[in-house]
Amino acid sequence: MPLLIDGYNLMHAAGYLTTRKTGRIEPIRQRFLAWLSNALPTRNADAVAIFDGHAPRTRSSFPHVAVRYSGPVTADDAIEAILCSSERPEAVVSNDARLHEAARRANVPAWRCERFLDWLIEAPKRNPSAAPIEEKPTDAVDESDLLRAFQTPRGRKP
Repeated sequence: MPLLIDGYNLMHAAGYLTTRKTGRIEPIRQRFLAWLSNALPTRNADAVAIFDGHAPRTRSSFPHVAVRYSGPVTADDAIEAILCSSERPEAVVSNDARLHEAARRANVPAWRCERFLDWLIEAPKRNPSAAPIEEKPTDAVDESDLLRAFQTPRGRKP
């Protein structure tokens, strides 16, 4: 199972939600999910984002992100139920201590939202076993052209 994300928790940590009331959460959630959907492929990852409440009337789909709604229970309850089931996510992303404890009991890594965001936006590390990029000139003509270009003194402009 892919990463399991506490949706509103991550939205808040990523700056999509503030303490100020907006009135319309759906457009904000859609922007967040679009951003997450674009960011996950850079890390070759997929996620399930769980939100409190019931699904909106209009639903959108996002590559790399499955969206679930918790229905009559909280998103925390839904995530904890998944952790107690046979499904094993790669990791749980939340700032809630309760979910970190549930993940620990299920032997699943738990990441704070800030750690996940740092991991998501940092540049992927190069594979050291990958073939190095050839940076030398391809032949003697290219090499002599480069040497001539960089060995020719240039005058200074006043």
